[in-house]
Amino acid sequence: MYIKKLQLIILFCVGGSVAAHSSSVVSISNNVDRMEVYWSSLVNQTYEVLVSTNLVEGFTISNQVQATPPENDWFSNIQGDSVFYQVRESVLTNIPSISPTFSNLLSNSAMESDISEWNFNASTNEAQASASWSNGELFIDITNGGTQQQYVFVRQVGLFLENGRTYTLTFDIRSDTSRTGSMFIQNQADYTLKYVETNGISIGIESSTLNYTFTMNDPSDSDALIHFGLGADEGDVWLDNIVLSLHVSDGNPGDMRVVARERNRRLHRGNNFMAAKAVLGHGRLEDYELLNEHHFSHCRIGYKLDEVVSLSDGYIVPASDMQNLRNMVDWCKQMGLIAVVDPVHNWMADDSADTFASANDSAAWEADLQKLSNIWMQVATEFATDSVDQVYFEIVNEPRDNSENNQDVAELTQTGLGAIRGISGNETRTVIICGDGFSTRQALIDEFDNNRIPLDDPYLIGTFHYYDPFTFTKQGANDVAAGRIPGNTWGTTNEFLEVETDFDAVMSANMSWAARNNTQPLPIYMGEFGVDNEADNHHSDRKKWLSWIRMQAEKRDFSWAHWNMYQNTPASKGMGPWSGQYYTSNLNQKLPRSFDADPVEALVGRYEFEDGSRGGNVQYTNEYAGFSGTGYAHYPTNLGWGVFAQIDDIFIPKDDTYKIKIFYASDQERVLRVVSRESNNGTQAGLIAQQIFPSTGGNSSWNFLEIDMPFNAGESNTLRVIALEDQGVQLDWIHVTQ
Repeated sequence: MYIKKLQLIILFCVGGSVAAHSSSVVSISNNVDRMEVYWSSLVNQTYEVLVSTNLVEGFTISNQVQATPPENDWFSNIQGDSVFYQVRESVLTNIPSISPTFSNLLSNSAMESDISEWNFNASTNEAQASASWSNGELFIDITNGGTQQQYVFVRQVGLFLENGRTYTLTFDIRSDTSRTGSMFIQNQADYTLKYVETNGISIGIESSTLNYTFTMNDPSDSDALIHFGLGADEGDVWLDNIVLSLHVSDGNPGDMRVVARERNRRLHRGNNFMAAKAVLGHGRLEDYELLNEHHFSHCRIGYKLDEVVSLSDGYIVPASDMQNLRNMVDWCKQMGLIAVVDPVHNWMADDSADTFASANDSAAWEADLQKLSNIWMQVATEFATDSVDQVYFEIVNEPRDNSENNQDVAELTQTGLGAIRGISGNETRTVIICGDGFSTRQALIDEFDNNRIPLDDPYLIGTFHYYDPFTFTKQGANDVAAGRIPGNTWGTTNEFLEVETDFDAVMSANMSWAARNNTQPLPIYMGEFGVDNEADNHHSDRKKWLSWIRMQAEKRDFSWAHWNMYQNTPASKGMGPWSGQYYTSNLNQKLPRSFDADPVEALVGRYEFEDGSRGGNVQYTNEYAGFSGTGYAHYPTNLGWGVFAQIDDIFIPKDDTYKIKIFYASDQERVLRVVSRESNNGTQAGLIAQQIFPSTGGNSSWNFLEIDMPFNAGESNTLRVIALEDQGVQLDWIHVTQ
């Protein structure tokens, strides 16, 4: 028996389309008893083989051929003068098993260590109650519930509800006596706009799990809240496991991408802990305390597991390195931050730790893929039981293009995804993927343009790194030939516009990819951006660049992480001083790490009212609960006209209109005047003569109000909130973005 073996040269296009993998071969010998067709295959992907004798008509010979990477084989005994074979991915067969609802839209649902993210209020003098954490539950101790259920309440704000979508709310509740309560899901600004209203909830002594399903028939709302009314009774209440899940279309990954979009929104702002420091075990809990203190929401934790494993021992991660990584993730979680685990931070075109024969040796590439797979199977196993809302994965950092080796980042992505999804507990974990060639903006665009983004995995976020222009951001390198010399400036009109053009190009490529493939756009994460501290030796343009990049990302719903947390030497992009030795020779004396004020201001754009100035008799107090910082602005009850609270020294990168988010509380609707001006010369940039501040339900119940205000470029801008005929509201802080 004679067997002819033919290799298909396959056009690789991930996603399960009917022409994803295709090529043709011709049998030219009648004495061939059997034809063997083999092709490069992907983990968990199934295939079908088609045959044709005329290249016009084809039919399925074998379906659901299970992949056994790196190659897959299929045999045929079909004979003829000309037989053409085609291989393609079986459509949508490699979708992870997914529940018809996705994990929680709410933050801190399980109350594992505290009750953060949940606002409590006893809104009138007749109601007396307090809230605290108790053994993994939210405990409301009610001394006097008042006469109405809304007089004592617990709520969470900032929810996104999409028109036409169906949601299910579940929660556990109990009391020390039989009683009733209420639950609303409603708009923050207009409390008459209720999407769910349930009164007379029966609360018993034994804990019970309650379920409510509803369809969002109103227009989409990005500023909704969930409210539990617990007044009108003195029975204490315990709440736990509050989950708001979105129903999705079974088998439609694009429809389910809303999950990743919501998780990306929660990432919001972050910073990078350098892999070079992590490998040395230099991380400490205090690093994450700093991030929390300065209002960051996540940390991208780098590590070089690709450099600490070796071929000789099967790429086993040393226990000490896995423990280092575990410690940093746990510290991150302890401080209420999301951890982005980036364990393959120094991936090269070939293996830098175990150098193979040559860069274009296919065996080296296959060994590298095995190395990547082994690393991720171990990491995925280590964090399999960690909440998918708290720990995200990033497959590889800044892969290098190597055309000789036929390296394709899509293969890295599929290899990493296969390893991660194959470990139980990671089926729905968020995974961050990049483009080839150092994860640049253009690299991600190329992935979109070439349809190399997996369509069948709804839990993906795309990432890019942004350091343009290099002559400015990397000027500390002193590379004269590349123009990276100290003293380069940034901030012309065209340079501001170039950033917007660059970011819009990412959005355009993303939208085009989604339209071509009948899916939803991929959520975007700008995982690195920064400027060498050398820039500060000559001008303040570094601060201007950081602020503008951050704002343009937020404007387009990109989450982001600054590079990096520490080392503010001239040739570093760190935002604060670093001490590798945590303790001095006197073991009781810590060497503190800290963040510099200027980059934090540019990156966060958050200002506390108690750090500003006052006019008339406005007071700074901490009388009511729920505020941040050390206090808030409080207007006297017997004075109106002209009394103001003011934020001073607001940094603005360019003349423009900005979105100001004001965090405030008020027991009733009030009308105030809002003014922006440049402090140095008093020039008024904008004025809102009558701004309505809706009631938040009480002076200890804090909510957001967003307004658009023009500002002039500079370091000394002010925002003033002025009382009219009535007293003002309680003013806590503002956030400035575009």
